[in-house]
Parts: sequence; structure tokens; C-alpha cells
Amino acid sequence: MLQTRRSQANQLKIIQDNHYTKSKKIGASKIAREKYLRMDIGCKIKGCLICGAYNQQYISPLLDLVDKDLFILGVDVSIDTVLALSNIIDTAASRFIVCLDWPEITNFIIPQTLIDALDYRNRTRSIKKLRSFIADLGKKCIYFPNTSFYPTFRIKSKAESSTEFDTRGTNYIQYCNHYTFSYVLLTKIPDNSINSVDQIDYVKFENYVKLNCPNRIQEFESIKAATESGDMDISDTTLEEYLASKSSKKNSLNHTTYLSTLELEDGLLNKSIFQGTIKYRKIVSKYKDQIATVTLSSQNQIPVWLVGDFCINRAIDGDTVAVKYLTKDEISMLEIESMIGDTKNQKNETFVETVEDTETTEVGEEITEENYLNPANNFENLLYCKVVAVINRNWDPIVATIQIDDRYANYHFAVPLNKKLPKIIIYHSNVIDIEKNRIIVIIDDWQIGNRYPDGHFVRSIGKIGDLETELSALLVENKISLSQSDLYFSEQVLNEMPNKAKNDRWKPSYNQKGRRNITDKVIFSIDPVGSKDIDDAISFEKITNSKTGTTEYELGVHIADVTEFVKPGSATDLEARKRGTTIYMADRRFNMVPEILSEDLCSLRSNADRYAVSVIWKMDASYNIKSVWFGKTLINSKCEMSYESAQLILNSYSKNKDNNPKIDQKYSLGLRVFNFTQAMKTLRAKRIKNGALELESNEISFAFNEDKKIASIKPKQKLEIHSVIEEAMIMANCEVAKRILKTLKSSAMLRIHVDPIEQRFQSIKELAIYKGFDIDTSSNLSLSKSLKEIEKNTGQKNSKFISFLKSMTILALSEASYVSSGTIPSSRGFKHYGLAVDTYTHFTSPIRRYSDIIVHRQLLQCLSDIDEISTVCSDMSKINLDQNFAKKSEIDLNSLTEIKAITDHLNIKNRNSKKIQRASATLFQTKYFMDLISEIRGDNTSFMKTAIITGICINGLKAKIPDLGITGSLSFQKMGTPGSPQNDYVMLPLSILTFKVEDAFKRIPFCRIVEANKIEIKVELPSFEYLQENMNSITENMFKSNTSGLKCELVSLKLYPDYLKQHCKLSNSQTQNKTSMKKIENKSVIISYKVLEEIVVFINVKTSEYSLPEIYFELVRRSVSESGINNATHEKNKIIDLDKLEKRSESDPLYRKSKNGILDKLSESINEKTNDRVNNSSFSITETGNEITCKTNISTKKSKKIKAALEKIQNKSPNSLYCIIDKFQQMMLTEHTTE
Repeated sequence: MLQTRRSQANQLKIIQDNHYTKSKKIGASKIAREKYLRMDIGCKIKGCLICGAYNQQYISPLLDLVDKDLFILGVDVSIDTVLALSNIIDTAASRFIVCLDWPEITNFIIPQTLIDALDYRNRTRSIKKLRSFIADLGKKCIYFPNTSFYPTFRIKSKAESSTEFDTRGTNYIQYCNHYTFSYVLLTKIPDNSINSVDQIDYVKFENYVKLNCPNRIQEFESIKAATESGDMDISDTTLEEYLASKSSKKNSLNHTTYLSTLELEDGLLNKSIFQGTIKYRKIVSKYKDQIATVTLSSQNQIPVWLVGDFCINRAIDGDTVAVKYLTKDEISMLEIESMIGDTKNQKNETFVETVEDTETTEVGEEITEENYLNPANNFENLLYCKVVAVINRNWDPIVATIQIDDRYANYHFAVPLNKKLPKIIIYHSNVIDIEKNRIIVIIDDWQIGNRYPDGHFVRSIGKIGDLETELSALLVENKISLSQSDLYFSEQVLNEMPNKAKNDRWKPSYNQKGRRNITDKVIFSIDPVGSKDIDDAISFEKITNSKTGTTEYELGVHIADVTEFVKPGSATDLEARKRGTTIYMADRRFNMVPEILSEDLCSLRSNADRYAVSVIWKMDASYNIKSVWFGKTLINSKCEMSYESAQLILNSYSKNKDNNPKIDQKYSLGLRVFNFTQAMKTLRAKRIKNGALELESNEISFAFNEDKKIASIKPKQKLEIHSVIEEAMIMANCEVAKRILKTLKSSAMLRIHVDPIEQRFQSIKELAIYKGFDIDTSSNLSLSKSLKEIEKNTGQKNSKFISFLKSMTILALSEASYVSSGTIPSSRGFKHYGLAVDTYTHFTSPIRRYSDIIVHRQLLQCLSDIDEISTVCSDMSKINLDQNFAKKSEIDLNSLTEIKAITDHLNIKNRNSKKIQRASATLFQTKYFMDLISEIRGDNTSFMKTAIITGICINGLKAKIPDLGITGSLSFQKMGTPGSPQNDYVMLPLSILTFKVEDAFKRIPFCRIVEANKIEIKVELPSFEYLQENMNSITENMFKSNTSGLKCELVSLKLYPDYLKQHCKLSNSQTQNKTSMKKIENKSVIISYKVLEEIVVFINVKTSEYSLPEIYFELVRRSVSESGINNATHEKNKIIDLDKLEKRSESDPLYRKSKNGILDKLSESINEKTNDRVNNSSFSITETGNEITCKTNISTKKSKKIKAALEKIQNKSPNSLYCIIDKFQQMMLTEHTTE
């Protein structure tokens, strides 16, 4: 019996459903259930007369549906007997949910019935995606709780299934009566099976795509073809059928059901269950499944281990999981003992399961404190747990490659690019179409008893190996975007941009309220070569105090005022917020804001009036700060310089203060840069004295030729002027942080850097002890002093050691992050560990970081009252902006909750941006060598280079080539396959004994790794007797060189004893390389390799259709002096020594390829700089023989000056091409600012 009554406030309806049951013990009993339904839920649509009052309560913006349709999403039941009204909701939210990402699809309702239907079927990823649409204000999607709204609430009858009940069209009819415009209710039922009801139009989703997204038809068809499986369409079975099929699954892998929400909350509360993020490891036993770790705060960041399917329980790498410690009985059931083996030598045996044959290039994980203490080595002393629930799934779109076992099958394995993720079972009706393609797949479910998760195909990215394909794959893998085209700015964003037409070009206002005009100041910018998005500029004046007559200084840091163009809540603001940061890749970038802002109107280009937000200090003669001023300004930069040109000016002025170029005579740039440098060096020294760390990052730069191919790779040079500009930016960030924190005590956006975990310094300490030093890591000050002392004692002779030590220190530090000030306990404070400052934020790069835009808005709010801010912000009539939408969409700068939400978002975006920047650099490094291999070398050719050992792995080394910035693995080649007796042995090149390069193609079999720790790996070479006894067991395919295809051969048994003797003689003669070698009783030899030793390696590229190309090394020998060492080329393999590349003849194709690429790049750069100021100008540099000449149609006077400068530089250092080009480019960049 159903009864309804109204609450006293008339805003709630209470529905009571009475049921009667009968039992033998109790007899008849009445069960009463009450449900409270709301009457005050608005439709969230602008202009609705019925819901007008209710709609005002919502913070999120209302939908404006003028001349637009409203779409309702839901679940469709494919049952012929269902009435027409029941079949009104579609499968877009399940099978075609990926289509909802398209920017063309907006203005749709997500009802609660849809969320419930997906939840019943464990479609957590789909629910998460729908919620992201609701949170994305630009999507204009609204959530409607129809099951809690009285007019749309319905009671399920006994005769209908759960899915039929969910899809009853009458749930929406009352909702539709509010409006006079029409709806489109998406459905997959044929059009003729449904009659239009009231104002509802029924359209199949396929027809909707054809009508509204014509450019997406092909993509939709591919998704449709790939998702014909019934598993993808949740409406193909009723909920009852789905639950029945799920319960009938066999569970051969010992998976367990996850805890309920209530059980999980109770466990976390009473601390019987702990939360953490799961991380898959490469430590995989020969006979067991994957091993993973979870780092728990309750264990002081010490990882706990999960072994096998029972413990991992369907969690994937990156999932946030709830874990429970295993009991002793459960640990014994893991049979970890069988993983270890019976002998000591089997402890370090590891391999990685792949779809291909086991690769001999696999070196295993690097040996660190954490990795060495793993279940394969130390199982009795470790903690073990199992996953009991997954709190947050890491089921983002995944880049994969199809594994085709049967071309005629419909189900296939998709192998993820990320090796830590499991294979995914997907449906595709025509797998030939995506063969050898990178594809995007999404995990949908991982049912109990299944070894692999189920997923579905989204779309194809492109052919494997194509550069654009691999770059797009990186965007997806790093959670930036599903495609490069998605990073283009929408029409709505572009419509908000100021007009760039010549007759209506935007111009700054010279009378804007609250903005100071300082265009008369000498302001200059210093940025990387070719920069167009110039965020910051500097002014530095030496002044005399009119009252005291003492010398003072005025320093100004002027930052582009992006907030003047990016209005809170605008489409541009929402897009910038969504992106979080500009994405930099090796050959391109994806701007956070449109180019008209980033490279023109906001960029502080020279000789152009620009809006800025400035911080201006007054300092005494000792650079002590006397006062600071913040405010909006109008500036005009007099000169934009590259770091190189600024350094050149600084050096020139320091040596000769009277002989300065013309531009310097006008603006005294040399004096200003010199004084500015002295001030920043003094302030930097104070900060370092307080504990600031001077660390090194290993960045590299690429030079491209006119074909956009990589011409050269070289590390970015660290100049004095870099640290000078950096110090000025740190000063500005600190001052702004203090100012906003003073007013916004709980909501100031700050950037903190917490103290590192002491345990992470263990490897650094051991490395320092190995080199005879001691490091104190108790505080940033003590660490800074230790590094300074080591650097002082090592000097230039061992600069590589201190450089490597600083690089390791960076990895040991915690990650800096954005926070809302109210979330940090006052006892902890806001200090930045690495910079040694008390308060810090990001203020100086608003063109490329959204965090800086928020900080700018907070600063301006602190400086002005609300009315003045409103007046200033509204002074932009040329920006088209929906004021109502913007007001609802902007962030409340005073809200701790909203600022915390944006800081969490920006931390993720910032982390992903750094990842893709590193990944793209690695990809281009690899491509550089792939191009060399394909264009320059013939078959059986190796590139040789000196490298430094940076880490010890279980089965090899990690090494780095510093001058190329390349890091790669170096494996010791296994003799057999996993499980075979020969797999206990490795083969090493004979050149490690003879030091002869040509002997690198001869293999010594039956070598054995006898010890491997964090500093050193020892390999035992076989004795002559042992080698003689086992020579017959060697097969031909054992001594092929890894994957390079080079022709190798077996060492001569007859000459092997002589090689051992020769090694003893050569090792003793090389005093600078103390070889760890000794004779033992059976006359075998032990040879060791230690961290920071120099070795000579062959550079190769490993390619696979299941992963990105990867650089790896092959060991040749230790790096020794050339005297007495034979480096003859092997008769079957050509060798190119990259260390001697600059000494090679001019006819060498590799040398000419690199040089010509740089010349082309220089010409292009000069043209780009001069075209802005000289119409139809062109400049080219050519080389004939040993002579470099330039051609230009620029004015005769300028042409002569350029040519004279080039000849002058060339005469000074005729053999250094890089010096000529670098210095000439510096002069050119400085010179063009005078025009």
C-alpha cells in the first residue's frame, strides 16, 4: 500500500510503502518503508518560469538553451515486448560514452537512474566520467536527481525488471512540461517503434552524430564496429541477468570480493585496513605472477608487498587501494619459498612477461635499498598484504597495440604501452584495420576469476613508428589529451580574443584606473633563444636618495598581466584551468592560452606597450630591502635578449666598460645588467647561506634542420645569467606569497616543498662514502654545506662525480606542490626546503601556468577593494564574454575549499606536464639515433661512445652519456631462456679483457654474476678448464649480439688463456683505472664495474610494436687512454666513434649532417627575428669547403656589419663551428632590438 503525505514546510513529500509478511513464529507483520522526496529541485535551465526561484540556489551556471536542444542520457532496453514509452533512453552512457568527450556534444541531462544503472553493473569508470562532465562547466551538462524529485519519482512494480523500471519514459514527462522548446531523447530503438510523446523527439544516437557531428562520422563508425560486443552495451541484458552471469563465474585465481563501502569505512577508522597507491614492480619470479608494492603512511613510507593474483586482487598500477595485512597462515600459502630457488645464485633471477620472446636487453630494476629488499631476496623480514577494496580506479584511456593470435576472432588482447599494466581483452570485428597501429582502449571491468580485465576499443591513433602517432600516444599516456587536435582552441575561446585586424587592432588604455604608466623606464627581458611567450621583464636603476645623498637601487620585476585578458569564468579561463599549464615537447608546444595572447598581446615584446603586474623594490647600497611596491603597470620593454646575448653583454662589460655596442650606449644595458647581476649574486649568497640547494638538472636541447629532422643534440649550457634571472623571480614569488598570505590567511595559493624522507638519502650517502666523503642530510643547510664541501674538494678533476651526486639529490627530494594556506598546520609553516625561504608561490609565469593567474587575481584583490577591482576588470569592451555564465563559473578566491580543489588539480597537471616533457625528449633522442642508423650507417655498423655508469642493476648496468643527455640500460646477455640451466650464465664481450674494440664482437660464455649491490657488480669469468669442458653445449644463436643484429662469434678457446694474461698486463699498466681483478684458486677471473666509472659502449635502439623505441647500450670496454690500445675496425662490422666525430674529415656524412642542420637552424632563427622589423628580409648561411658565407637582402650597412662580425668570430676560433654559430646568433639577437 502506497501512502503520500506532505511535510510542514511543503518542500518534502514523504512516501510510505507498506508491505505485509507472514511467518510461522511471528505470524503476520507489517514492514513500513518511508522515502523523502523533494519538491524544490530546479531544472537548472535558464529562463524556466516554473523553476526560476529554485534555480537561483545553484552555484553552478544555468544552461542557456536558446535555439538549442536538450539531450537526455540513460539506459535502453532491447526487448521487443517493452512498450514504446519504455524505450526512450540510450546507450551513449555505456557503449558510446567516449563520444561524449567530443566538444560538439553539449547540453545534456544525466539523470540519477542512469547513475544507478551503471553502479549496479560496477561501471565505476563510466560514472566517474559522467561526473567529470558535470564538473566541466564548459561541457554545459547538468545532473537531475529524478529519483528524489516527487514529480518524476516512480515505484517499481513486481512485474517489471530493474532495467525496465529505470527506463520508463514517464519519469521525464513532468520534467519536460516546464519548457516550451523541444527535447531530443537519444535512443537506439528504430524510429518507427516509438511515437513522439508531448514535446519529446526520439532520435537514434547514430543519427544524432550524423546530424550534429558530421566530421566525427568515421570515428563513430569505428567505435560502433569495435563495440558490437554485448559486454559493452549494458542494456543488452537486464540487471538480473547480469548479476546471475557474474555469480556463475569460476574463480581459479583466488580473487576475493571487495569490501562494501560501510565495511571499508569501518576498517579505515579502526585501522585494520590501510590506504595507499599500488605500484607494479619488475621483480617477477620465474614461476609466479606479478609482484607489487603499496606505500603506507602508517609504515613511515616503507613499502608493503603484494605477491600474486590473490594479493593484488584485480588492482592495476596506479589504483588507490585499501589493503589488509596477511596473517602468518596466509603468508605461508603464498609459497614464496618456491620463488627463491634452492641456490644462492637464483636469488637475483628475474624476468618480465611480455608478448614477445624474452628480451636479453632486460636488466631488471636498479638495485636500491627498496628494490634489493624484495620477496625474492628477503621474504622473511618483509610485510605482506592483500587488496580488499579499490578506492579509486586508475582506468584512464590507455595506449595499446593489438596482439593478433587469430585474425578471424572477435576478441583480442590489447597490449598496453605501459609495461606495468596487464593485457586487456577487447572486442573488434575487423582487427586487420588496426593491425600495427597504436590504439586507445579503456578498461571496463575486471571480473572475479578473470586473469585479464575486459575493455573496449576507442579509436586508432596511427601507424606504429610514425612520429605524430608516438607523440599523440605520449599525450594520452600522460593524461594530457586524447589527441593533438583536442588541444586546438575551440571557437568559443577564439571568439573571446581581442581583434587582431590591422584596422581594429587592440591597443592598451593609457588612462586605466589603478594602472601606473612606467613606459619611460628602461626595461629589458632575458629568455631562451627564440622565445615568443615572454612572461617577465626586468628593470634595475642606480639612484641617489634626495634626502640622504646615499646610493640606492631600484629593482623591478614586471610580469605579463594575463588576467586583463583572461576573465574569471570565461571560456578562455575554463580552458586554461582545464589545461593547467603549457605543454612543452621537444619540437612543439601546446599553449595554455591562445597564441594571440601568449605570443602577442600578453607577451612583453620589445618596443611594444604592454600591461603588466609589477613588484618594485627599493634597496640600499648593501642590497637590503627598504620597501616594496605591488601594482598594475603599463610598460615598454626596450630590449629582449637571449640568455646567451645577455651573458655576452655581461662578459663584455666586465672586461671593458668603455667599448660597448650601439644599443648599450643608448640604454646603458651593460651597466644595468652588470649591476643587476651583482645585486642578485649578493642576495643569492644570503639564501644559500640559509640552506638553499644548488642542484643541477640535466636538460638537453635539439637542433632541427629544414626537414624538421634532428640535426644535433647537446646539453643546455648553464650560464651565470640563468641564476641571476632565477634569483629575481624567486624574490618576486616570495614577496607576493607574503602579501597574499597576509590578507588571505586560509585561502592563499602557495607552493611548498616539504622536508625529504631521510631514508631516500641512503644511496647518496653510500656513494659519497665510496668516494671518501660524508654527507649530513639532517637539514637543508647541512646538506647544502656538505655538497659545497665535496665540490670544493673534488675540483674540476672529478666534476662528473659532483654533477651526478647533485642529480641523485634531486631525485631524493620530495616533490614541491601547490596548497591552499588553510590546509597547512601553523606548526609546520609554509617553508620551501629547496629554496630555503619561509613563504613561496608561483607568480612570474601566468602565460604558461594557471596557478600564476590565480595568484595574480588574489594579489590584485588584496591590493584593491571589490568595487575598484570590478571597475578595472570590466575595462575590456573588445572581449566577448557571457557575464552570467562567467559569474557562476569563477573561482571564489576567498574559499579554502575551492582553492584546495584547484591546487589538487594543478598538482596533477604540473606532474603530467613534466612527465611528457621528459618522455618527448627521450623519444627524440631515440629518433635521432634511429635516423643515424637508417641514413648514415650501413648494415652491421655500431656507434661507439664513452658513458658513465650511473646505477647497478640485477642483470646489468645503467649508464649515461653526459654530452648527449642519453641514459640507457646495459644488460649482460643471458645464455639461455628462463628456466634453462644456461640462464644462470651470461656472455660478455672479449674486449673487456683485451681493450680492443674489434674484440667486442667476440663473446666469452659461462660468465657468472657473483655479487651485485648499489655500488658495484662483480662478474666471474670462466676458467680455461671450465670453458673447455662446456664448449660443446653452446649453440649458434646464443652469441648473437642482443637485438642489434651485429655479426658476432665465439671466443677462441685456444687463445683464451693468452687473453687472460693480456688483461692482467693491460690492467696493471692503466693506473688511472684500478681494475678490481684477482686470481682465485681455479684460475678464473673476477672483474667488477662500479658506479661513476667510465666505459665505452655501443649505442643501439630497440624497437618493438608493443612499446616505444628505446636506446640501450652494449658493453665494449672500460674507458682507457689510447696509447698502446688497438682500435682497428672489425672486418665484418663498421664502427663510428662518436667521441671523435668533431675530428673527422669534412667529407664524413655524419659530420656534415650535423653541421648543415645547425647552419639551417641559424638562418631560420635570424630570419624569424629580422622579419618582424624588416619587410621581406631574408638571410642564409652557406658553407663551401672551409669557408662559411652569408647572403642577405637586408640593408647594405646591416649586411656588412653581420658579415664583419661573422668573419671576426671565425678568425678567432676557425675550428669551432659551434662557437661561431653560438656567438653569431647571440650578436644577431642583441642587434635586432636597435631597429
